[in-house]
Amino acid sequence: MGLAEAYSTLGANDQASPREVLPKARAAAQQALRWDESSGESHAVFAWVTFLDGWNSALAEQEFHRALQLSPNYSAAHQWYGLALMVEQRFDEAVREFNLAQDLDPLSLILSTDKGVVYYYSGRQDKAIEAAQHILAHDADFADAHLLLGMAQERQRQFKSAEQEIGKYLKVSGQDPDALMKLGVTYAHAGDRARAMDLIAEMRKPTASRYVPFYYIADIYAALGDKEAAFAWLDRALDQHSNSCLLLAIDPAFEGFRSDPRFQQATRKIGLIPRTAPSSSGTGGGSP
Repeated sequence: MGLAEAYSTLGANDQASPREVLPKARAAAQQALRWDESSGESHAVFAWVTFLDGWNSALAEQEFHRALQLSPNYSAAHQWYGLALMVEQRFDEAVREFNLAQDLDPLSLILSTDKGVVYYYSGRQDKAIEAAQHILAHDADFADAHLLLGMAQERQRQFKSAEQEIGKYLKVSGQDPDALMKLGVTYAHAGDRARAMDLIAEMRKPTASRYVPFYYIADIYAALGDKEAAFAWLDRALDQHSNSCLLLAIDPAFEGFRSDPRFQQATRKIGLIPRTAPSSSGTGGGSP
């Protein structure tokens, strides 16, 4: 089961090619279930891999329910299910899953960060910022909290602060392409097209040692308002099976594209139904 978790984490975070690592994660999860079909932990990781590798939310939900019936105190199951619910725009349910996970593992900073990410994608930027600042008060060097804080500040058009926070994550992560993308989106929304294009050029540099999801390039073009380039790179990302594509229906960079038939077609390929976008103002909204 540990092998399935390791491979699925690489694929989920787009740190390695999903077409390479997720089939390995699926095989390891299936093997774990063959050894012990009554293991809630094995059902949970199989559900997560099914969601990531097969883009099959219906089957994944069945497996998550089975996992939580068998192992209701397995915090990772609540975490993964919460992320899947977030992608499906079931934000209140996602927060509830993270609350359950935090009850089981109250000291986990990544659980707090992930719940903050749910707030970010649901348009509740004040709560996302509050979550990030609370984490950083406990650990000022927790890189993911700096990224979350920068993302939420960008949505509130605090571009200088956002650039600083994302820059902190970028430095710690060793030029993680995800941070390059978030920084590029910040530059794009701030009106600095030249710097955004520089980051696209950086991500397009051929390298054998780094996997770059094409979705990241599509995202910056979307933030720049370049529909043709954004959809061209999105098509490449779908072919690449970039797992960041799962964020398409909730991604703020694509807010202005959601009435375009190409957007509708892309979300259908992923198995998602686009709904009304959350407000980009980020001025609040109560937590469940």
